[in-house]
Amino acid sequence: MNKFVFIVCILFTSKLCFAQAINDRWLGNWTSTPYSSINNKRWQLNVTPTMFNNCIWVGSEARVVPRSCSAYYYGSITKNDLINYMNQDIAQVNSWMRSGMIPPKDYPRVQADLLKTQAILGRISNDTFRTITTKNSILDVSMWILDLDSVYEIVSGEGGAGSNFHIMEFRK
Repeated sequence: MNKFVFIVCILFTSKLCFAQAINDRWLGNWTSTPYSSINNKRWQLNVTPTMFNNCIWVGSEARVVPRSCSAYYYGSITKNDLINYMNQDIAQVNSWMRSGMIPPKDYPRVQADLLKTQAILGRISNDTFRTITTKNSILDVSMWILDLDSVYEIVSGEGGAGSNFHIMEFRK
């Protein structure tokens, strides 16, 4: 076990714990693909044995809210789960459009976001994925999966009028 992870684990929980090291397949520098970027910005993801982006790798969830950003393995998700989230989001967006919560001028942008997310979802393998969670606070949480040669950030619940479910693809 990585000594750094062990020390961080003790600091976050004030208890002795054993964290799982991050799989070597995650390590490296990843860049968001042009067709999945939000606001046409290219995002970076940097993963080392001790850091996941700007979060400290602790390997497993801390029992208390972290004082700084932490990253750890947390459960799994299937492609069918992601499809269900996407379908729920589409239903919610359609409801907001019908009720006027999304102004007609925003329809093209919202529809483009949904189509972009659906296209990315279509490229993900029909499999079950172990997830990595990054957590800055109770409300600031992201989920990540690794599939073949891509890392995907799964974001839901961003708030505001429009799609609340996004998938961003990163490649080395």
